[in-house]
Amino acid sequence: MKEKPSYAAQLSAIVIILSALFAYFLFYQKSPEAPGSREIQIFLSPGEFIEGSPVRAEIFSSCGDFEVFLDGHKIASGKSQKEVQIEAQAGEHLLVAKSEGCKAERGFVVLQRQCRENENRSCMVGRCPGFQTCQQGRLSPCILPQKVCVPGEKRGCTINACQFGKMECNECGTGFGPCLPHQDSYEANAIVCPQAGQ
Repeated sequence: MKEKPSYAAQLSAIVIILSALFAYFLFYQKSPEAPGSREIQIFLSPGEFIEGSPVRAEIFSSCGDFEVFLDGHKIASGKSQKEVQIEAQAGEHLLVAKSEGCKAERGFVVLQRQCRENENRSCMVGRCPGFQTCQQGRLSPCILPQKVCVPGEKRGCTINACQFGKMECNECGTGFGPCLPHQDSYEANAIVCPQAGQ
């Protein structure tokens, strides 16, 4: 005659079965989607946007199919991801991506093109002349030439073989003015050029 399993053995078998079921649901069943995780995201390429250069937008959706609108006009559609190249005039713009139950908005500004690429223009900082270069449709700040002396600095110089003078650094520090004789320049050099003092 076959013996019946003991109460302890039955309880142990139930615990093992329940543990197995718990492990199955924990590791193999997909957890339900968290509330609020369905969304659309819009990412724009970094930097300033200049008229005549495309604006790149990447759109990601966990809401399924979506449509893309620029200033109220449909420009594209996508499923879970879409990259859009936008040609927009100077001014403020609104990019909208939406599907049933999801919507995202992103505003951006396109700046007016100021110049042609690599174009140089003259400019002034105070009374000092400089130049600007065109970089991606915008003019750089005014760039001054490299300073070679301290404004107001004076240095000795010679006008001819027998006459001394001084020259003064200009107010921008970019060079010295003409060599101007000082009052006793002939007398100071009379030893080298005796005829200068006559």
